[in-house]
Amino acid sequence: MNQNLSIALAFAAGAVIAGVGLPALNLGTSSVNEDQVKAIVRQVIDEEPKLILDSVQKMQNQGRAQAQAEASKVLADEAVRQALFYNDKSPYAGPKDAKKVVVEFFDYNCPACKVQYTTLSQLLKEHKDVKVVFKEFPIFGPQSDKNAMIALAVNKIDRTKYVAFHEKMMTFQGRADETQALKFVKEIGLNVEEVKKEAASREVAQVLAMHRELGGKIKVQGTPTVIVGSEIVPHAVSMDDIRSKLKL
Repeated sequence: MNQNLSIALAFAAGAVIAGVGLPALNLGTSSVNEDQVKAIVRQVIDEEPKLILDSVQKMQNQGRAQAQAEASKVLADEAVRQALFYNDKSPYAGPKDAKKVVVEFFDYNCPACKVQYTTLSQLLKEHKDVKVVFKEFPIFGPQSDKNAMIALAVNKIDRTKYVAFHEKMMTFQGRADETQALKFVKEIGLNVEEVKKEAASREVAQVLAMHRELGGKIKVQGTPTVIVGSEIVPHAVSMDDIRSKLKL
């Protein structure tokens, strides 16, 4: 039996088990061929589209839950926690050794990350004992890579300038390119040529590689992914949720 037929049979049988009434179909006979199975599948889809969607969504949710559980186990590793929360090569705002920490994996051209920035900015203003760690995690192609490397260069040259650069990038309307990022570099008072040189350095490449490795370990599949205390959240987090999770 070929793979497509096997999949179709499983699909059709699952639909029958789930309660789709197909009394005229005889799945028990060895004479069922691929065309007949395709007809069964089409009939199920036509008659019970919500059943199909619910089944797919259930599988997706189960997959996410399993991935999150595995990631949480990794987060229990003290070496991973130190790399996520207290590695000085990653940009951060707030007290260096804060006990209450939020970590964000983000891309400057991610719309949801711009929304998350508003919340994190408010968090830093209202809670001086909280630390926010910014893990540059470009996922939208070469331009995102460039933006991340420029940001990490800013942080390496003058850590105190990073938050100002980050704010300009996150509040920019539209997709920021390298020209725009370097314009912001100039606006925060850094030498553009120095930042360009540093952005191409081995040290910056190593920090970005470290972020990607950490993202792989905790199963980051999109941005923003936020770590609040000991919980990994694969989407933007509201202020109320952050306060609740950190017991603020």
